[in-house]
Amino acid sequence: MIPQTDFSSSTELLTNGNVRYTSAYGSYEFERLPLQKLEGSALAAAQDRLELSLPGAMPDRESARADQIDFFKRSYMAGSLEASPKVRDAWLDVRNRMDDAIGKFMDGTMNEDELASRFQGLAHEMYEETARAGYPVPFVDPGMEQACTEAMYDEFRGRILSIAVRRNNEQGKQYIIGEMCPQRTWQYYNADYYYKSEAAIAAATKGMDGFVQDRGWEWSVPDYKGKKLNMYDNFNAAFSNDFCADTRYILDPDMVPPEGFEWFYQTGGYPHGPYGRMISHTTTHPDGTTTTVYYDRPDKFDPEDPFTANTWTAYTDRSGERHVINRDIIFKDDKSDLFNAGDLLSFAVGDESEGLNTFLKNLQLYPKNYFRLYHQTGGFSLSV
Repeated sequence: MIPQTDFSSSTELLTNGNVRYTSAYGSYEFERLPLQKLEGSALAAAQDRLELSLPGAMPDRESARADQIDFFKRSYMAGSLEASPKVRDAWLDVRNRMDDAIGKFMDGTMNEDELASRFQGLAHEMYEETARAGYPVPFVDPGMEQACTEAMYDEFRGRILSIAVRRNNEQGKQYIIGEMCPQRTWQYYNADYYYKSEAAIAAATKGMDGFVQDRGWEWSVPDYKGKKLNMYDNFNAAFSNDFCADTRYILDPDMVPPEGFEWFYQTGGYPHGPYGRMISHTTTHPDGTTTTVYYDRPDKFDPEDPFTANTWTAYTDRSGERHVINRDIIFKDDKSDLFNAGDLLSFAVGDESEGLNTFLKNLQLYPKNYFRLYHQTGGFSLSV
């Protein structure tokens, strides 16, 4: 376990009328300034500077310990660390080593205990780097160590899910047929990354629990779902995050996928031509009569036709055999273009079928921009 810091050794001494603060990480001297009464514009300016410097009311010594930890935790999150010249380089180095450790774990070259230990080492290193830099303030106490460690747990968890989703998507690119263009969309889901990310999160949590038991902290895994922190919750929530209007592929992010499950979906799109398709044209004759000609509608997936799509699902069973089901989709360019994957695809592989088909019903697919507030149709009729 990471050795504890001796916070009791911190001292405050008067030197030449000033205050010198010394801790295990350094020594700082503060000039004692006479109190001044501020009035008018000087008071307003001081209040403005205070509001700009503090994101919220800084808790005093009488505040609950949890409030103090929560206040300082904000300073240890990635955005704050990257914005500070004092600790930016140290954070980027720690972050890169986090990614390296997570990658090795997902590659199978690092086990759960090793990842838990790596998290502990990197989290404590980040705290010590900030303490030596006098960040966010040049005072240290156990609450600040806990705030930094909690923030590192959040960041480590977020890195796990980001890397899992990125690897999932990189693997899925091989299944795209044709040339991608702005009209097209695609999704790939591999349950392997759900299980790898869950195992990595369990390792990080194990490391965090070690700190909690050793330091006597009060801590529990945050309610990421309740706080709508999708990118910290689980693989499903990060894969299909509902803060993006066009990303609603998973209905229940808490549903656990069957092992060996895969799903792929792609739409077509015009890579070079016009952004519309002639459905029909009507000719008005001199005598006032009209003639309407309807063009043939597609009946199968065409990677250059945005009104078509293809989806498939696969399952690798316990014996290693891979079962694949494929289906083409023709869109009507209306609200009926929202499909449940379970209504299109269904497994018949014995006892495993129920779990597979249940998870398929947890997936939906639709044309690009379907959920946009101002959904516009792509088809049109042309009168001549």
